[in-house]
Amino acid sequence: MREVNGKLVCESLAEVIDPRRTALLVVDVQNDYCTPGGALEREGGDISMTRAVVPNVIRMVDSARRHAVKVVWIQQTWLPGGASDSPAWIYMKRRNGLHADRCVDGSWGQRLVDGLNPEEDEPVIKKHRSSGFVGTNLDLVLRANRIETTVLIGVMTEGCVESTARDAAFYDYYVVLTPDCMASDVLAWHQASLLTMGGRHDIVPGREIVQFWETATATVTAASAVLASSRVSVG
Repeated sequence: MREVNGKLVCESLAEVIDPRRTALLVVDVQNDYCTPGGALEREGGDISMTRAVVPNVIRMVDSARRHAVKVVWIQQTWLPGGASDSPAWIYMKRRNGLHADRCVDGSWGQRLVDGLNPEEDEPVIKKHRSSGFVGTNLDLVLRANRIETTVLIGVMTEGCVESTARDAAFYDYYVVLTPDCMASDVLAWHQASLLTMGGRHDIVPGREIVQFWETATATVTAASAVLASSRVSVG
């Protein structure tokens, strides 16, 4: 860490993604986007990429839990009868061919995919817009848990993931994106989004993030063992 204008600023990726300050945001890995028979596939979209990324997401979540990284689930939710839609939001959805029955609250399509099950202490944030911060308590939850860094995974790269990443930066969080744990239904959009966001934020493969977490955990464990040994010696 380095002091800049009276503030401590991270100088390395290892400092940025230190498990003690980091949350893993899992964005919209839901049936309607990733599972055969979901809304995306029914509407003619290609789910091959979103479906293929699910195992990577599962592994990333498991690793975060092992290394005491806070896992926060973000779940796209549309209220029945368009109760959460403004005229401008309806216009946008119709322009993009999004049907009214996608991710409806309480539906099968809104559920997280099989293999992703939030634990009791892992917050689930329901959102009605692309960004996980708009109209939600996500910022409150992160700050209440002393989070300074957000590592983002999920779908769609150019939509809800990018929107959440941009707002995370605007709310003064460090932002890290994991390309092998993100997906879209259009590869070109996925690649274009990563190219754009890479101009501002760290783009780091999940396996490299896990390696940093393993090193940090091993360091803390070793330090704790030395401290415990010194106490025994003094006693």
